[in-house]
This record gives sequence, structure tokens and C-alpha cells, in this order.
Amino acid sequence: MIEQLSHQIRRNSSPFSLYTTYLISIISVVGGQINTGESSCPCINAVNVFSTLVNCGGWEMREKNSSPSGVLVDYPGGMECVPINFGTHCKQHDLAHDPKCSSAGEVIYDNGVAMQPTPVPEYCFDQWCFVDKATCKNSTELFYRTSTSTLSEANLFYSYSTCNSSAQAWLSFQTMKSLEGKSVRVTIPGYVPPAHYKNDENGERAHPSLTSIYNNDSIPWKGFVVDYLNALDEISNNA
Repeated sequence: MIEQLSHQIRRNSSPFSLYTTYLISIISVVGGQINTGESSCPCINAVNVFSTLVNCGGWEMREKNSSPSGVLVDYPGGMECVPINFGTHCKQHDLAHDPKCSSAGEVIYDNGVAMQPTPVPEYCFDQWCFVDKATCKNSTELFYRTSTSTLSEANLFYSYSTCNSSAQAWLSFQTMKSLEGKSVRVTIPGYVPPAHYKNDENGERAHPSLTSIYNNDSIPWKGFVVDYLNALDEISNNA
């Protein structure tokens, strides 16, 4: 039942639905045992690691107007102070803490006209936890090193698959983020099969001497270089 509701909320990501999804996440923990991941790559308690990091301190009091607690994390949506037990079991941690997840879905008005709300990133709904690198090396679970600057010194690793989830949405988001505002300069090679070539009217690889084909811009280029560049263009949303 909970999984069905969560699926429906993904399709209607409004502020209310985000709050409801968060409640569902809490209910799924309270109503049963806490999910600590697969036994071959279990979640770890990162409290001891977090205690060695600089806590939110003055930032927490200045920005949140509350007492300092937890650890400062530079989320895609901005800095956020997370609790000391952050990431210790499978949960939608990003949905609960990432400002990009909580602010998305809000309807913005322009001269009294409701604009299209910002879609909630898919990664917000995925569960993950911190794991031990050495232990997970002997498992089939996928894990990754934390890349945020505020946590990089802790040398922490996280896994989605141990929580029966997928890192695809998060990895895709990171790729898109890294390409924002970037320009890719390329040099197109000549006839270098199978990297770069054209086909003739029979669908066969055209010989480079057939200039009528290679000088014809209406005939598309083929090869893995073209496929690679098209993939980059697609990832960057044709920017």
C-alpha cells in the first residue's frame, strides 16, 4: 500500500505531496523494522565519523535561528544542517533534507498567473545509506564515495542498491549539474571507420573517394564518435 502511494505521489509532486511522501517514509519505518540494507553490504552508523567533523555551529544559528547541531552538508539545493545520525539506515534522506527537494513543486505566480511548478528531482524519492567500503567490496551491491566538499574528508561511501533502490537518478542529476554552463569543443575527424564514416545508398560503408557522399550534408555521419557526441548533447539538454 505504501509503495503504491509513493508511486502516485511521484507523478504529482506538489508541496503537499512532498510532505505526504515524507510522512509515508516515516510510517514505513515506525510501522516495521528499520531497513539497514542487505546483509552483505549493511548500512553503517556514521555518528562516530560525523562527530569528528565541524558541526553546523554559527551557520546553524545564523541561518536557522536555532541551536547548533548536526553536520553541515552542501546539498545541490544549498547548505543544510543534517542530524548526527544522517544516513545510518535506508531512508529518503534527500527528500527530508535537500532544499532542492523541499522547494521543488512550489507554484510561482507571475502577475497573478500561476506558472508551471518546478519538478521534483527523481533522486529525492530514492532511499540510500552509508556503507563500509571494505565490507561491500565482497558483495554485489553498488556503492560510491561521497563527493560533497563538506563530507569528502570523512571518506564516507553510500549505496542505493543495498536499500533496494537505484542510484541512476542521482548519478544522472550529478552529470547534468557538472555540464551546466559548460561548452564542449570537438574536432570532427574525416573518414576513420568505425569511428566516423558515411553509408552509401545500399547502406554499406562508403569509400572516402566518393566525395559526392561525403560532401553531401544531407547524408548523416555514422560511427561511435557520432554516437558519443550525440549522447553528450542529449545529456546537456541540447544546451
